[in-house]
Amino acid sequence: MTRLYTSDHEAVRRISAQLDHLAGIGSEAFRSKVRLDEGQIAELVETAFWATIASDEGRPIRGWVAVAAVGETPHESLFEKAIPFTERDVAKLSQAIPSGGCLIVSTLGDQLVIHGLSRSRPRAHTLDAVHLELVEPGLVRFGIGSLMPFAVLRGRVDEEIEGTPFDIPAYVATLLRRAHAPGAARDVALGFRESRVLLRIAREMVTAGHGGTVAVVPAHSAEAYEYIEPFHFRFSQPDRTIPDIIRGEFDEQQSSGSTLQRIYKSDLSEEDKFRFGAASAPRWTEDEALARPVAALSGVDGAIVLGPDLSVVGFGAMLTAPSVTEVCLFGPQSGMQSVKISSLEEAGGSRHQSAVKFAAANRESVLLVASQDRHLSVVAWDATLGRVSMMRNVEWRT
Repeated sequence: MTRLYTSDHEAVRRISAQLDHLAGIGSEAFRSKVRLDEGQIAELVETAFWATIASDEGRPIRGWVAVAAVGETPHESLFEKAIPFTERDVAKLSQAIPSGGCLIVSTLGDQLVIHGLSRSRPRAHTLDAVHLELVEPGLVRFGIGSLMPFAVLRGRVDEEIEGTPFDIPAYVATLLRRAHAPGAARDVALGFRESRVLLRIAREMVTAGHGGTVAVVPAHSAEAYEYIEPFHFRFSQPDRTIPDIIRGEFDEQQSSGSTLQRIYKSDLSEEDKFRFGAASAPRWTEDEALARPVAALSGVDGAIVLGPDLSVVGFGAMLTAPSVTEVCLFGPQSGMQSVKISSLEEAGGSRHQSAVKFAAANRESVLLVASQDRHLSVVAWDATLGRVSMMRNVEWRT
């Protein structure tokens, strides 16, 4: 059988070069204990790719694989004996990966083996940690440290390989800021947190696999709501759980900072300073915990409608707006891209077309559309182009 990925494959060589580069940065504490050569990288990618093509009793193969030494990943459950890293075993064990967790893969001599499962993923501070996401049949995202993905691998299709990936949260934060008056640094920080939570809502919809739309519309905009008809499940008052928690935690962080300064300037012993300082440290709610209850609303036909601060206005909203003929399509790659002016039909099915028409009629709105085949698009008006833009395959970068 002809291999797709060998040690001299361009993607494998560039991944290896990036790992070699990171190996010389920082202290040992910030580097992985597992070093892969080009042959092992090729084996890792080849096996993961073909595992996504397989199925386990008809169930799709999805999940995370982390290359890590035993003890490097929190909350490990190790097998009594290491399991060979084969397509069959990866496909079978992918069904057992906990939500937010991963398969733990390491080396045993020259071979790759599966050591167990973890309820968590490797720590973000490990500069050269290798991790893969099995996204869908024929699609693997390869990550190195905080570069996720460093490469999007699709078999014989040209790979997207980036050392400095497009920053999707920053892009979405920029779009959301258009619906807010400019403010202080706190508002900028809030915008980035809101964009992360919004993307997490969309990511949860993608994972659910039934598709859906989230529309962020300007607050108190009568014009925007003219094009939502019918709005089946509009709340009597917007649900402010997300904005209240986000703003409350930012306020707590400011207060905690003042408290910590007083503690460390006091005459307490170092032990007491550490104890009281740890007790005073702010606690952050996970993005996933904020996003999941909102994403669940996409199980009802129609869009979820959010205010610009992510308050939930309602769900089951049918987006209606005058038709448009063109949309600008582009992908999540870094750098300059040529503008591709496409017909409305090229944007996708009815859900995507409705989002494009709504964004054209409501130019401060931002829409995230998840398709049933687990792809994610961001739709918004682009003033520079004078048209609606649609960034496709956002799931590669989130």
